[in-house]
Amino acid sequence: MSVNQEIWSDLAIHPGETLADFIDEHDLNHSQLAAKTGWSQRIIRDVVAGSQDITSEIAEALDRAFGLKAQFWLNLQKRYDQTLARNAAKSNAP
Repeated sequence: MSVNQEIWSDLAIHPGETLADFIDEHDLNHSQLAAKTGWSQRIIRDVVAGSQDITSEIAEALDRAFGLKAQFWLNLQKRYDQTLARNAAKSNAP
């Protein structure tokens, strides 16, 4: 393996799973996180469920809520998206 080569898993984990862990660790519910972020409970629920991606705006709100840089959340989303794309390319390969 070359120095520039990364190890990738085929397992795509939506960043909502990480958000769910943070919600639990901070003893919050969706309503409380919605109040802290200014986003609706529906958006919070959809991110946690994996049906809403983390946008730059959501990442900034999560930065304010948890003190983790927005880039952390955006990197999780990017890694998820890349893994989905890599898995799709593998399944479509001849």
